[in-house]
Amino acid sequence: MSPAGLLSEFSYPLRHLTPLVTLVSFYLLWLLASGAGMLGIWLMIAILPAMLRYALRMLEARARGRDPAPPGVELFSLTSEAWSLFPLVHVALAIGVVGLADHLAGSGAVIVAGIFLAAVIPASFAVLVVTRSPLESLNPATLVRVIGKLGIDYWAAPAAVSLMLLLLNNVDLLPRWLHAFADLYLLFALFAVIGGVIRPHNLFAEVDIETPLETEPAKVLSDLERERTGILNHAYGFASRGNVEGALRHIKSWLRSDEPYPGDAWPWFFEAMLKWDESYPALKLAQSYLDVLLAAGEQRAAAKLMLRCRHIDERFRPSPESGDAAIAAAREAGNLELESWLTRA
Repeated sequence: MSPAGLLSEFSYPLRHLTPLVTLVSFYLLWLLASGAGMLGIWLMIAILPAMLRYALRMLEARARGRDPAPPGVELFSLTSEAWSLFPLVHVALAIGVVGLADHLAGSGAVIVAGIFLAAVIPASFAVLVVTRSPLESLNPATLVRVIGKLGIDYWAAPAAVSLMLLLLNNVDLLPRWLHAFADLYLLFALFAVIGGVIRPHNLFAEVDIETPLETEPAKVLSDLERERTGILNHAYGFASRGNVEGALRHIKSWLRSDEPYPGDAWPWFFEAMLKWDESYPALKLAQSYLDVLLAAGEQRAAAKLMLRCRHIDERFRPSPESGDAAIAAAREAGNLELESWLTRA
């Protein structure tokens, strides 16, 4: 990763809407908790796991080259996805190693221990996100294999750790009300950098992990439904303010990066958007969905989609670049009425 790439990922949480809004939201919750006495302690117990989990979500999203989904209530649970709380153990171990080094050999050993930890902790976080296995994230053989796989690109992550620590040492220069915001930003920035480091290397598919964990099919479907719903809700926010194009861009960006075709993502979003107050955004998405079907040669599915859209609004038409292919699909499906409707001026 180049220095420009490192700075780009490090500044990512401030440059993109979803992580920035999430950062501000957690910051406001933190301020509320810090001034709420005993109630604030319980609120803090709920906030800390959510912040940690969102940081891991950001790491995975950046590793896959997309924006992290907006946070949901599941982030605040103390029982679900226990693996995502394991970075607390990493922090505890790091503090223990530094304390032991100081006790045994003084400040020189502390510096050596700090360099060692900065070098291996990013790899440990990456392995944790890839495998969902806390034990594997502490396996020295796996960490060495991952660092070797990433090569020279990996060392941008320890550089980000050093930059984060340097900036943390200067946080006291900021006004008190900015301390928590700076701390949260640096946490998210570090995890964004780690994700950016592993993104070009397809670590999820290529690294040989000794004991990969298999996710239950029902859990996979649940996670996918939750992620899609988050994307849909965010898009609705755009559309409700009159920015339909922004809503469509948000959905199609996720579709392109995850499962543009095959799969049921396009019809899932189409059916969900039909439940909105206005059918116009869903029909605009249907134009793009129709383009995908026609490009894939799915003529019968394309004909069915056009019939559905025509039933919703007689004024629906395919996008101009797909007009001829749409007529051919109607002809192939043997639906003369649909063909006539498409050729009608």
